[in-house]
Amino acid sequence: MTSTFCHELVEMCSDPKGDAWTVNGQPSGLDEIGDVCNLLDAALGGVNVESYWSIFDQACLIPSAWSLRRTLAVAGKKLNGRGLRSVQDPIPSLNQLVINL
Repeated sequence: MTSTFCHELVEMCSDPKGDAWTVNGQPSGLDEIGDVCNLLDAALGGVNVESYWSIFDQACLIPSAWSLRRTLAVAGKKLNGRGLRSVQDPIPSLNQLVINL
């Protein structure tokens, strides 16, 4: 159940305006960033999660604090020890945070 939730969550977060992030060269309908990595699961903090496609790494990744920091650094943002509140405080929604990046 958590793997499926992660799959749908990453696709939903990458689609805040109805223009989902897709991966070139994948079959139509199976090209969103969760679809490409379907069933490539791993445990993270004792919870089974599914990976998603990273265009930066050209690979399926399991999100971690390190990958979040690197993604934000590419966008010119730093966490500064306050988690996501370092980027935007208060955070009105995850979708808005993704749009702002």
